[in-house]
Amino acid sequence: MHLRTPLFALLAVACSVDKDSPTTTTTTTQPGTTTAVDSSTSTADSPTTGEAPTTTGTATTGAESTSTVPDGPLVNNCDPATATDLTGMAAVPIKQLGLKYDPPCIRVTAGTTVTFTAQFASHPLIGGVVEEGVKVPDAASPIVPTAMGTEAAFTLADAGAYGYYCDNHALAGMSGAIYVE
Repeated sequence: MHLRTPLFALLAVACSVDKDSPTTTTTTTQPGTTTAVDSSTSTADSPTTGEAPTTTGTATTGAESTSTVPDGPLVNNCDPATATDLTGMAAVPIKQLGLKYDPPCIRVTAGTTVTFTAQFASHPLIGGVVEEGVKVPDAASPIVPTAMGTEAAFTLADAGAYGYYCDNHALAGMSGAIYVE
């Protein structure tokens, strides 16, 4: 029986995230070639030499592949890969429980109405992020500042990542994010 030369083993898998872009790059390298698969279009780029194209999804070569790395930025300590999946629901509640939101990190479908229930006089709701101990409100956020009442509903029409926090307790960890698909 004649044995053929075995396929070279996967030499390197590099994953990088550009902090300014929600795109996660997954690259698989073999001697002289790189094959990348873009999960958004499910088409493979042809093997190339040198630098790999930036893609979203799973890189494959031969019979081996790496896991898909979810897209999206880390917002208020929320990761889109581990956010509670509530996609497909028309209405989603987020409640204040002490100095936390429940659930704090969610994924929803565009057009979903998210209703916050809290004591807003003590826990003012702000659309924005907490970065390196600094509260950064987002004036363009669909989650508008709310400082009165106990219920506020927002319909999230556009895909994106929307952070939010309690203006009084954000630095104590009272924050979250909504990933809209």
